[in-house]
Amino acid sequence: MKHKLNFEEETHTYTYDGEVLLSVTQFLKNFKVPFDREGISKKCAAKRGITQEQVLKMWDEKCEKACKKGTAVHAYAEGVARLKQSGQFKPFKVDKYYPEMEMVNLFFEEHPYLKPLYIEVMTFNLKYKIAGTMDYICQDERDGKIYLLDYKTNEKLDFYSKYKKKLLFPLETIDDCHINNYLLQLNLYKFLIEDDLGIKIDGLKIVHFTTEKYSIHDCRFVEEEIEMVLKYRLRELGEVDKK
Repeated sequence: MKHKLNFEEETHTYTYDGEVLLSVTQFLKNFKVPFDREGISKKCAAKRGITQEQVLKMWDEKCEKACKKGTAVHAYAEGVARLKQSGQFKPFKVDKYYPEMEMVNLFFEEHPYLKPLYIEVMTFNLKYKIAGTMDYICQDERDGKIYLLDYKTNEKLDFYSKYKKKLLFPLETIDDCHINNYLLQLNLYKFLIEDDLGIKIDGLKIVHFTTEKYSIHDCRFVEEEIEMVLKYRLRELGEVDKK
């Protein structure tokens, strides 16, 4: 790709030739009910008999720990994938604090037929002014199909909303849960990749790494939903879809 797409890690900001583009992750937050940090922390504190400040501190510490783990495991998976791409595949030494790295090794060892095509590749669309970074695009050497993979390191994945929460318009019929949020993310990545790189994505997969195992979850294509959120984006930009 010979475009001028840049990413600023500290601010998590994409720019193309100086123009700021919205990240896929930030864009999809438009369709989620904002988390009521103030109200819920007060209720949680009262229920547990502790102060609100203690609850907020625990939440922040847990979030920071999860972010550090996610960053470390993603970086490890990227390193292993790049070694595989160079034809010198071998597991790195793992960090004892992140046993998920062992599961990364196991995933790559058990899927030798997945040939790396793109690793941590950035892509974008100027019409919609959105951009994102894909974890792993690979090709199954057995049948030639191309897959877009996204790594997750949550303690667990939710497949439905136990509180019956829904996403916001125009996705109000969809449960607000991990699997649906990731499904939308991957489908939007698919749109960007196919438009930017001109390759056809045959499948979308979430690879979930925990301390004891990894699991692979196939995500269905949701072209209609992606079309709706992209129309929303055009309205957000003050433009009208000419299609």
